[in-house]
Amino acid sequence: MHFKRIRDSVLEFKSVRNLSLISLFMSIWVVLDLFFVLEISPECYISFGFLVCALVGGMFGAFVGGIFGFFGDLLCYFVRQRGSFFVGYAVTTMVDGIIYGLILYKNRYYAGRVIFAQIVRDIFCNVFLNTLFIVMHVGGDFLKILLCVRVPKNIIKMPINILFLYILTKIFSKFIEKQGL
Repeated sequence: MHFKRIRDSVLEFKSVRNLSLISLFMSIWVVLDLFFVLEISPECYISFGFLVCALVGGMFGAFVGGIFGFFGDLLCYFVRQRGSFFVGYAVTTMVDGIIYGLILYKNRYYAGRVIFAQIVRDIFCNVFLNTLFIVMHVGGDFLKILLCVRVPKNIIKMPINILFLYILTKIFSKFIEKQGL
């Protein structure tokens, strides 16, 4: 079943309309990253780009979501250089798009499904992958960073992320159904 969805996701690139929408979402992500980021420190900030990645993954599938996440993260970094560059963070965002695509693509945006997608993404990508990449990039004790910084931060952010994603998917679900995506 997932292989068919991944194949369908690859085929989403054949449509000019889809490529146009994906490009539009990429520009929205860059604007969000430029103007709607809460910067706590040069290395620590809160961004809402995950919402755009979730929409693209949900609308066009895991393959498109992964490519969109990877290149979107790179583009946002090079437009507004925040912190130091490390490709692992782009890999994390690629996995974000894949997770959203696997869970939301060709499914209705029920509350439980949206909550599940966000929880899986937050735990796997934000807590574990980003912690691993932080340790690889700047060093430090994995468990100390995980337990003292990453887990508390994401426990606070997770309900907010879920709420924003749920509201956005409810707004866009009518658009998605109308467009036949």
